[in-house]
Amino acid sequence: MSGMHRCFPFAGGVLPILLTVLFLASVNVAWSQTEIYTNRLAIGNAVESDDAAALAQIAAHGGNLEEKNLFGLTPLMEAARAGSPKCAAVLISHGVDLNALSMDGFPAVYFAVYIDPADPEQQNPAYLKRRADVLKELIDAGAKFTQVLWKTKGFGLVHIAALSGNLPCLKVLSGAGADLNAKGAFGVTPLMVAATQGDPSVVRYLVEAGADPAAETVGGRNAFDYAADWPQVIAYLKGIGSGPGSYRRMLDQAFGAGS
Repeated sequence: MSGMHRCFPFAGGVLPILLTVLFLASVNVAWSQTEIYTNRLAIGNAVESDDAAALAQIAAHGGNLEEKNLFGLTPLMEAARAGSPKCAAVLISHGVDLNALSMDGFPAVYFAVYIDPADPEQQNPAYLKRRADVLKELIDAGAKFTQVLWKTKGFGLVHIAALSGNLPCLKVLSGAGADLNAKGAFGVTPLMVAATQGDPSVVRYLVEAGADPAAETVGGRNAFDYAADWPQVIAYLKGIGSGPGSYRRMLDQAFGAGS
């Protein structure tokens, strides 16, 4: 019989303890179902999937719509990066800070504009369109969009959009009145940046929207010079009457190029 007692240790005082633990666990499960509404991960999941109904429910249950995640991003920054216009609208309607900065010093508008040119998944036209939709929502709601964000290069959002090849966001910025001829460090313009990247559609759009192909850096280089490695861009710029900048022309004169 003693062996049987060893096989069933719960027959003594351990069983009440186990029942208490199970009871507390069941209470904790019920509590967790409520707590999930204020969980930062749940907010992130709703934003990433652009589930506006879920995000609105979280907000109704007291979820903190300003709280940053482990990477220092607010829900609004996540919505901008994910291309989640429905959730961005919910966040804006709840009065979140449109110009809050990430731990790296960037606002939500930056996360709408900047894409990694080396990541093919970020080149999807539908994805870029959603990012542009979020950017327009932010600007319409009063977010700042003309500030310099890459301090060492003097680049603002138009420069960054040109570098990223983000044409939909370029169109939003242009429509909002952003300066397409803004000069960064050493006088570099968005058109020069676009020419360096070699995307004819971005270069063409900037020129047609008012970017000056004759603008030069402090060293006398223009967009034509920056497009040297891209025949299609060179052909387009030649077609609109553009040519080398003053530095190149000076060198050609000095060394008799073309004579």
